[in-house]
Amino acid sequence: MTEEERKNILRKFYLKLKDTLLKNKALHGPSCFISLIKISSNKRDQYLRESSIIMIRLDFTEAKLLLKNNSLMKLEGGYEGDSLILTGRTIWEFDKIENDLSEDDLVSYFEQKDFQLSNVSAKLTAKEKRVLMTLIAMRCFDELSSLDLNNKTKNKYWDEVYEQINNTLIDYRINKKTDALESFKRSTTIEHEIIRVNDLTKKTFQLFKLIGNKEYVLDVSTNEEINQEKLQYLFKLLLYNCRLSAKDSHDFHNELLLITHNYASKLKESSLYTDVQTDGIIFESIKGAVLNRL
Repeated sequence: MTEEERKNILRKFYLKLKDTLLKNKALHGPSCFISLIKISSNKRDQYLRESSIIMIRLDFTEAKLLLKNNSLMKLEGGYEGDSLILTGRTIWEFDKIENDLSEDDLVSYFEQKDFQLSNVSAKLTAKEKRVLMTLIAMRCFDELSSLDLNNKTKNKYWDEVYEQINNTLIDYRINKKTDALESFKRSTTIEHEIIRVNDLTKKTFQLFKLIGNKEYVLDVSTNEEINQEKLQYLFKLLLYNCRLSAKDSHDFHNELLLITHNYASKLKESSLYTDVQTDGIIFESIKGAVLNRL
């Protein structure tokens, strides 16, 4: 059996498992392996059994070889005879292949789960998500790169960014269309809405800050070095209960990049935080939030 033949056989098992998890609303993020870890052992056994394939439906020699190299496990005594399921290592192997994940992502999940002092518990309103995402998109990460609404000539550009962020959040179902449009009708200016997100500072553990008259920042950097853990926490807040897939994460990030680079020269005094390195940190923060969301 060639490696390609092996992968083709096992991919059928993996896709069946993924469909089972989706059907039971148990797929949390792109990883089947991590989703199975998150649920109870009884549910895990149930979903693995539901996604099994009867052994007699496979070529005997191929099945025997896949059992021998620990790609599959045998479940004995089913109604139609013995059946086969994927081993944990094979599930993770296909998570990496199908969803562009790595061991670093797996380690990141356990770090977030077991080594972080705080978990996401606050739920953001549609308005709060718009405000928070606007500050992230325009990289308002310190006093030198703040959202400053005192410059009236620039406010029209802030409003354009704000409207585009609203549409992007709806497109990726981060905000529900009905909630977002209803609240957005009340005012289409960020200046009007940002003074009404009174709970956002508390919900973000002081990361969202008013630092002056009509001047706002996200406190996620020190000496122009971004703290990825803090930024990822903000994305976890934004993506709470949102089923953004791994592919959608790439597309969502690209949408944000487009907004950032279309408006950076109009709104920012310098190129601070608009470099490729910051682009990468933001993408990794989105990816980490998707992988580790609750």
